[in-house]
Amino acid sequence: MSTEDLLEFIEARLTEDQAAAEAIDVPDWRSESSWMSELIDPLPSQRRAYDGQFPLITAEDVEHIARHDPARVLRDVPAKRRLLALHDIRREVSDFEGRVSTVIWCATCNEPDWCLTLKLLALPFADHPGYDPSWSPADD
Repeated sequence: MSTEDLLEFIEARLTEDQAAAEAIDVPDWRSESSWMSELIDPLPSQRRAYDGQFPLITAEDVEHIARHDPARVLRDVPAKRRLLALHDIRREVSDFEGRVSTVIWCATCNEPDWCLTLKLLALPFADHPGYDPSWSPADD
């Protein structure tokens, strides 16, 4: 897979994250909000609705959920897009004795073919089926 594939992969995941965050209709993501506290200690009627299978979670779980609220995602996505824009991925097509050769590199990092920054931006999505293990920064 190419650097262009990696760029497309990252952009698609950021678009998915943005769409998911924009689809959320719960305004109050503070850990002390009522709906968050119900995750820790549901009302008896809610427990019956889950037929005893309600997965109680801890206050630490709720704090983690609150820290990763949609507003944070909507700040994170543009920041990562700005990082992508900082890395000037260039494509050069050369004709050597009748053969066409394409070279892709990050002109910002002056790295041929792969840019470590792009690999790092893709790493949080390593569990996605479209992630190519060759993008792992551990391969460097």
